[in-house]
Amino acid sequence: MRRAALLLPLLLSGTPDAAPAQLFLPGTLSATQSRVTLRVKGLESPGRSLTTGLCQVRYTVFDRQGRALLGYPNRETLCAEVGLGMNTARGVWGAFTLDLSPVRAARLPAGTYLMTAHVLAWDRNTRLILASNTAALRVP
Repeated sequence: MRRAALLLPLLLSGTPDAAPAQLFLPGTLSATQSRVTLRVKGLESPGRSLTTGLCQVRYTVFDRQGRALLGYPNRETLCAEVGLGMNTARGVWGAFTLDLSPVRAARLPAGTYLMTAHVLAWDRNTRLILASNTAALRVP
């Protein structure tokens, strides 16, 4: 658990103080929820507008040893070409909705898993990967 909770966000986004925005998942989630809100908080002054796509807002489910079990969306996922944006101005909040139906469809054994979300965003021609906190995901 410690490996996934501590290393994954740093691997995805570099140092936390260099990130233009923070992503927040609720601390505890349940696979019975149909959707979960991923909150985005801007950290820059002045802010900028980052762009992303529908399939670029992703999440990964890990077991307690830090092994990835499920990633969504994946290469087989069909996504509409919908552009999304986020403002990185300090104190500005935004949100993305994550669909948890793939977790239920995976039929994971009952237990507690770890989940983290990440967003691939673009600032003009520069790619940024933002990572969320690690949340507990309960599968009944």
